[in-house]
Amino acid sequence: MIQLMNAAGTVKTPTALAKVLRCEGNSEVTIGSYTFAQRNGNEGDHLFYYDERLGGISLNSLGLPNGGLEYLKQHLPQMYQMAKTANKRLRVSILGTPDEIGEMVAYINSVSPEIIIEINGSCPNVWSEEGKQKPMVGFVPEQVRMLLAAAVSAGNNWIAIKLPLYSDPTVLGDVVDAILDIPDINAIDEIVYANAYPNAYLSKIWRDTNGILHTEQAIDYGKGLAGGGGSANIAMVCGGLRQI
Repeated sequence: MIQLMNAAGTVKTPTALAKVLRCEGNSEVTIGSYTFAQRNGNEGDHLFYYDERLGGISLNSLGLPNGGLEYLKQHLPQMYQMAKTANKRLRVSILGTPDEIGEMVAYINSVSPEIIIEINGSCPNVWSEEGKQKPMVGFVPEQVRMLLAAAVSAGNNWIAIKLPLYSDPTVLGDVVDAILDIPDINAIDEIVYANAYPNAYLSKIWRDTNGILHTEQAIDYGKGLAGGGGSANIAMVCGGLRQI
């Protein structure tokens, strides 16, 4: 049976969750991603979608806006009960350092071991104040192993890891080997493949009333670079799944 769910990204509040729960086609709902500390996210135009000649392409540079662990402590019990009442599984997407992941998993487990925990190892849209892109842990096998080991030791929830699309296929193999190297490998239940392709770019092109062409980057933030999704990624995702 095919089971449908929403991806992490936009559902982070009880109000947003209530809207998703009204969908009859999904058996599971995802909230998050949540970081340890509150984040405001990126400014400007950070979403772009084009669905005509290119067959469906999206760019997002949300930058992980969320209320952090303190917000989860205030609202997760309510959100868990909302999903349970709607007869849907609840998945919580989180990211952080190993110590932060351990604390977040321990709290989620205290609410309910039935909540699925998805470790986000692949957000490409976090930039420093100096304009430098922060690294994604999903490209560093040892960091993936450390995050998952911290999650496993902190609770007995279903644990998933969300990985990025890899331009270097050998990195995917190294990451999978690192996951298999975790002592209690039976506690790692799921690999989510894949997140948006990092550092995708599109320009918007239009002609004004005088017939002059203009271009501008589709995304304001991060030099116009963003996570790329849509049908353009299907073949790459399937290739990665075959390797896994």
